[in-house]
Amino acid sequence: MDRIEDCSGELSPRFSLWEYLAGVFFTLLVLAMVTLLFVSLKRYYYDSNFLPVDTISIKGSLDQDSVEEISRKLSTSGVMGNFIKLDVNEVQHMVEEIPWVASASVRKQWPSYLYLTIVEKIPQARWGENELYSSTLGVFKGPDDRSYEDLVLLDGPAEKADQIYSGYRRFQTMLAGFGFIIDSVRISDRRSWEIELRNGPKLILGREVEELDARLDRFVKIYNLIQNRELIAYIDLRYDNGLAVGWKPLQEDEKSGQRR
Repeated sequence: MDRIEDCSGELSPRFSLWEYLAGVFFTLLVLAMVTLLFVSLKRYYYDSNFLPVDTISIKGSLDQDSVEEISRKLSTSGVMGNFIKLDVNEVQHMVEEIPWVASASVRKQWPSYLYLTIVEKIPQARWGENELYSSTLGVFKGPDDRSYEDLVLLDGPAEKADQIYSGYRRFQTMLAGFGFIIDSVRISDRRSWEIELRNGPKLILGREVEELDARLDRFVKIYNLIQNRELIAYIDLRYDNGLAVGWKPLQEDEKSGQRR
């Protein structure tokens, strides 16, 4: 005999009303617990006191001032939050915005650790009044609390920075054998190359780049033939065959009344 099913929609005697209500209650209870858990996690996500990042390790060839600068920037930026909310990519971007930072790698470790590895921009020269230069990074702003007075000073149009640094290295090699040390190399507003010597006069080489080496060579050959070299203010080498000498202003000896 074929089986006939009851499709009237009524509850089976084996499935009582109480069991049905208990199932509904259990389902609602689970939904309430999930909602409560979601709300709690959301609240903790924005709570900086929940799983705070309280240990920061900064590695790299940095001095104490640089480490403190990074720490201050992290603590005042508002990006730290708690361990769950902390975005390492945001921290990396923020640290790399520091002018003297070349690159930064950032990772976090449960439950409260943040590790940063910093690669610093290493300057090879000072640039202008308050910037620095690197042959790999160009002109950049350095830390305000450091002194780079031991580096040569370069100046001129920013797009000529690599050319000026290359010229400085070539000029210093040419002059080193004669005991000269270059303090600065610049391209003036008139595009003329100028060299300031630590132990000698200012040299004006002119605009013709292809003539610079020959003019500097002329200087080292003639300089020792000039008398009273300590009174020379500058030597103008922009001439085809020769040079012009500019002398320091004569000073009057206050005691003797003599001019020197």
